[in-house]
Amino acid sequence: RIEGTAGGRTHILIHAPEAKAPQTIEYAAIRYVAPTPPTEGNTAATGRYGLHFHRNGYTTAGSNVEGVVIRDAGNHAFVPHASHGVTFTETIAFGTTDAAYWWDASTDDACDGVEGCNESFDIVYDSVIVADNVASDFNPHTSTAIVLGGGENLTITDSVVVGMNGSSGANTSAYKWPSKDRGVWTFKNNIAHNNKGHGIFVWQNTSGDDDENHVIEGFTAYYNANAGIDHGAYGNAYVYKNITLLGNAANAKGVEQNAAVHSHALGRKSATTTGPGATDTQEWNGVTTGGAKMVVFFHGTDTDEVRFLFCDFSEIVFDEGPNSFPGAYDFIECDLDVGDFDRSDIHPGTVIRVQDGNSAYKLVGTGSKQTISTFYADPQLDQDTTVDRWWGADRYKTAIATSKANFPFGADAVIIATGLNYPDAVAAASLAEVADAPILLVAGGNVPASTLTEVKRLDPSKIYILGGTAAVPNSAENVLDDVAPVTRLAGADRYLTAIEISKEAHPGPVNTVYLAAGTSFVEGLVGGPVAASSGNAILLVPSNKLPGALKSELNRLSPSKIVVLGGGGIVSQSVVDQLESYADSVESIAGNDRYHTGVLVSKHGFSGGAETVLIATGALFPDGLSASGVAGDLNAPVLLVKPDSLPSSVANELVRLDPSQIRILGGSAAISDSVEAAIEALFD
Repeated sequence: RIEGTAGGRTHILIHAPEAKAPQTIEYAAIRYVAPTPPTEGNTAATGRYGLHFHRNGYTTAGSNVEGVVIRDAGNHAFVPHASHGVTFTETIAFGTTDAAYWWDASTDDACDGVEGCNESFDIVYDSVIVADNVASDFNPHTSTAIVLGGGENLTITDSVVVGMNGSSGANTSAYKWPSKDRGVWTFKNNIAHNNKGHGIFVWQNTSGDDDENHVIEGFTAYYNANAGIDHGAYGNAYVYKNITLLGNAANAKGVEQNAAVHSHALGRKSATTTGPGATDTQEWNGVTTGGAKMVVFFHGTDTDEVRFLFCDFSEIVFDEGPNSFPGAYDFIECDLDVGDFDRSDIHPGTVIRVQDGNSAYKLVGTGSKQTISTFYADPQLDQDTTVDRWWGADRYKTAIATSKANFPFGADAVIIATGLNYPDAVAAASLAEVADAPILLVAGGNVPASTLTEVKRLDPSKIYILGGTAAVPNSAENVLDDVAPVTRLAGADRYLTAIEISKEAHPGPVNTVYLAAGTSFVEGLVGGPVAASSGNAILLVPSNKLPGALKSELNRLSPSKIVVLGGGGIVSQSVVDQLESYADSVESIAGNDRYHTGVLVSKHGFSGGAETVLIATGALFPDGLSASGVAGDLNAPVLLVKPDSLPSSVANELVRLDPSQIRILGGSAAISDSVEAAIEALFD
């Protein structure tokens, strides 16, 4: 432990420019360091930082800083200044002032005209954290938590900035590429959330040399006061891949409100056509915003178009003004109509092109829609299908893995069902879709510790328990009630419980009711996703009778159509005949076996194909139960396979559906690696 005092801060300086001296600093607690410069222009505290590697060149290469916490720093916390080959792993800056991770700018006056004298090479930030950072008074307009400074071979991965506060200047951000620092960073899987500023602010405008092609991959920004990403790099080539920007600028005013992206700069072609970041213009590939907007601002230069692929913006607002250079924006597979573009302050020469599938159109300024030929061809539009697994060591952990994959930022509601039987969970697919809730499993009265941890992570405002106390005892309810208020949906048996679930999910009429036998998990498992994806209801029915409570629920739902899942061996013809009194039409779907039935249900519900397909074993029910919680939201069918073989009917259906992603539920004990390989081979 190294500490100064609140009124007398110390600092740690590592300066060994003459002899090789790699350092190892592990699991140290450092506090009250880095005096705060009192006013802009006062240099009394310059160079006195928390942990400062100062102009060591390669003499400290190989240094490792791991598990070090610096808190209550009045200035920069971790500073590898012109010191190469330093790795920071799982370090934390808490309650610090100014940029926590930083080194001097390439253009600093101390360089005396020597270009790049402040640059650092081979720096790695791995799983570092900045929390409760306070913006500097020196330049609050552009304050940041992590400065992505100049140098070569620079990496930041799996890192988080949270709770940055203080200044709310227009360019305050969690991560920043400064305007004149020449440096390309490997930037992967980083997060910015709940900060008083942007998630990323990019204003790097050094020359577009061969090595200055930037890739920002897997970035997530949520609940930041300003945009998820503010891009203003006029002078460099940038590619954004698989970006998630949710709930940013929710409280902003005017055009900036609920803005995922601020776009200032047009595109730039990279100097190379191969290697990381090689691009013919600025590209955003895979942007998930939950229906937020993008705002296009004034352009200071006239360069190339900006290209968006696979985005989900609800609105594109142009706030360019007539004095801007005209913009050029392409949107491919983003499902944007003419009315989704606010062109009230667009430059008259700005060109917008939109392409979805085989159709395309163009807008120029405030002009009318012009139909054009498709303008963009890329192998990604016919990309290979990816196959992976959501799985855990048991049924409970498989449900958790499914929840984490689909609800990374929490959920308003959570559904709890027993993992020891299937009826309640398969009947809850529509409720899961309506409530936007995952389904987690418990073992009788035992809430597995891992399940409770997941419920707490999700931070719901409501928890549904399915079934009576025989399925989920009061002891489990008491544990869950400490997390959020619990609503139990239960009847005297599985059929009545399904009715209670239906009432919660569907307070009014529906178009179609799907009926699955309560004595078999197969039909409910494959039918629930179809019901949920189409906004309809699923109920359970006994094999040979139509109970009065079920008749009453059918009357309440008032469907135009009833679809019975399974043949006469599952639901008798006498039951099917009675159903004709409760809908205009009754249809039965039954295959030669459970796998074929799943195929026929998929064809019924997903005649036009599906972007995602879920695969579960048809031998046992547990792993497939978690599918009910996500299939509706994913608009995905569930297909069943054998543990060690892929039925030909299922293989043909997968080809017909032509998904871009296939998710296998459960580990290799449930569905073998050979089956996974067979699925992958269909799309080779």
